[in-house]
Amino acid sequence: MKPIQSLLPAAHWCMKVSLFVVILFMQIPSIRVVDFTSWNDVLPFSYVLSALLLVCGGFLHKSTLTIFASAVLFLLTCYFIYQHFDMQLPLSWLIYLWPLSVALFYLANGNE
Repeated sequence: MKPIQSLLPAAHWCMKVSLFVVILFMQIPSIRVVDFTSWNDVLPFSYVLSALLLVCGGFLHKSTLTIFASAVLFLLTCYFIYQHFDMQLPLSWLIYLWPLSVALFYLANGNE
């Protein structure tokens, strides 16, 4: 059976929008009141902002914004996995695997 290639643009947009929604709902308790003097507030805010920039990068012809936003997402997701990892393999860090893989996908492919 052959894949349906015409659905690929819709799949890309679904991944971008769902990534933004997942990250927004994961970080919404942290970004309600942002204090820009604390790293504990700046990192979740930049995480949500880079997910929004990933969606906005899809509207542009060049994929520079998409690649930059996905690189920031990838690095912040790696940091959050490291922060939640405590040598026991808890389930709390598994939620970060999906944003990590989507960010790596767009880092490798851009807007294609």
